[in-house]
Amino acid sequence: IAATRSSGANTVALSQAVRDLLERIEPTLPGSLDIRVFYDQAIQIKASVNDVKTTILIALFLVVMIIFLFLGRVSDTLIPAMVLPATLFGTFLVMLAANFSLDNLSLMALTLSIGFLVDDAIVVLENTVRHIQEGKRPFAAAVISMREITGTVISTSIALVTVFIPLVFMGGVVGRNFKEFALTVIFAIICSTIAALTLTPMMCARMLKGGKAVKTRLEKFTDKFVGTIIKKYSALLHWVLRHRYTALLGWIGCLIGIGFFGYQLPKTFMPTGDSGLFYGQMQAPMGTSTEQIQHFQNKINEIITANPAVDNILTVTGNNTGADQSTGIVVATLIPEDKRKPIEKVVEEINYSLTEIGDLGMVYLMAKPSLLLSAGAESTAIGSQYSYVLTGQEKDEVYESAAKLQQKMQQSKYFSGIQSSVKLDLPQLDVRLFRDRASALGITAEDIENTLLLSYAKGKTATYLTDIDQYWVILEAIDEDRKKPQDLSRLYVRSSGTGNLVPLSSIAEWTEDVGPQNVPHHNQLNAATLSYNLAAGVPLGNATNALNKFCTEILPPEVMGVMQGEAQEFEEK
Repeated sequence: IAATRSSGANTVALSQAVRDLLERIEPTLPGSLDIRVFYDQAIQIKASVNDVKTTILIALFLVVMIIFLFLGRVSDTLIPAMVLPATLFGTFLVMLAANFSLDNLSLMALTLSIGFLVDDAIVVLENTVRHIQEGKRPFAAAVISMREITGTVISTSIALVTVFIPLVFMGGVVGRNFKEFALTVIFAIICSTIAALTLTPMMCARMLKGGKAVKTRLEKFTDKFVGTIIKKYSALLHWVLRHRYTALLGWIGCLIGIGFFGYQLPKTFMPTGDSGLFYGQMQAPMGTSTEQIQHFQNKINEIITANPAVDNILTVTGNNTGADQSTGIVVATLIPEDKRKPIEKVVEEINYSLTEIGDLGMVYLMAKPSLLLSAGAESTAIGSQYSYVLTGQEKDEVYESAAKLQQKMQQSKYFSGIQSSVKLDLPQLDVRLFRDRASALGITAEDIENTLLLSYAKGKTATYLTDIDQYWVILEAIDEDRKKPQDLSRLYVRSSGTGNLVPLSSIAEWTEDVGPQNVPHHNQLNAATLSYNLAAGVPLGNATNALNKFCTEILPPEVMGVMQGEAQEFEEK
């Protein structure tokens, strides 16, 4: 049973409600039933919240220690230490008023904001301490300090806010998803500025000590250390001022370096993260029988569960619509993250182990991303994160181009798990009726169809009713008599005219052939979709460039390629 939250609901609250319900239900169930939670996304969310808590505590400790090393006094250090939790508290209040929640994006924003929260408070504190060291009383020093730097503090905060404003108004799917992230950062910066302009100077006026205090050993060491840096910086500054064009050349060099290295650096849409779950598709040769697909499924279960990082596994076959039942799904969860390798390494190990199945079939696995942003495009095949759609007027050209592109991608080091939607080798049996001969024997095409229906399609012939129930009477041939095409010769058709039984082989013939599983289309054109994953450690940008190069070399003018899923969104942005 899959429990999925409704729009706007909280995942953690849903998880707890389901677990509470299971606790109430379990005592009423038979002892032969065992209830287990297969996958709970709330565990990952709780872990993310705990990670942010740890990050905030570490950041608070490091900030306080650095301030203490440079100021040398506990009383001076307490001021920014108290501003940080006050700023976080204000940020949470604004988030609550804006109806935000602690999700992956807002947690990421809070983690990023830790460095911003105490910057303004430190500036106010250091300027006030400077005036006190010059002989002013703490209250007067705080007032003079605020007169000097209030404009500076506000301007730097506005500059920081301006950086994140474009994210708030960005369009598309990415913009809608990152709006909450940007607003959370902006809320944190505004709360930090308010605290720096109100709480920090008040605390400086009341907590700092005035007069010429005796310097501690730490202050003496810090003054000596900083003084050495200032002397070296002063000498370097004088040299630059005497050679002004050096600074200009350095600035131009930085601009060139930004463009060059920004182009050279690998690019990707979104990091996978570690969700603790991977899934995919098992694919046996088309026309595989029920017994063969079960053997294939059991072999996959043995290989995947042999990996010590796997906790639970679920494989399903036989649920496809239509005649072809050669595919199935694989879903597996992993043990806690601190007890195993990263999920990408685990999936890579399992994919390598699955090469043992040989010619039985293929398995395509992918790690479930921690943060999945839907780009609004068509979904890819199960077990693949990206896809590329080829379209054209001529079906044969599209299929031929897809086969060439798939071969190129398989030879490349950037792609893995490549699947094609073009499946042309589905075994099928073509039955041709001898209508004139059947008509002479008093047999119609409907009689023949009914015979095949009752033998192979579980034809319902009657309903048996009782006082409290009803039963369907269903006819079908036994399994041993319907496995091979030759078994059709054992069927007899009753003539509606004479009542005699006539062998099916005397009024029909059949031939074994192969045909397409389906004829895919995209935008009313013939289409072929290649679904794929990226090889371990390969950025999306590198794979996209390689794919575009392959298409330029292979595709004829009549065939057009279109990216789908995250790759399309990545290209647009």
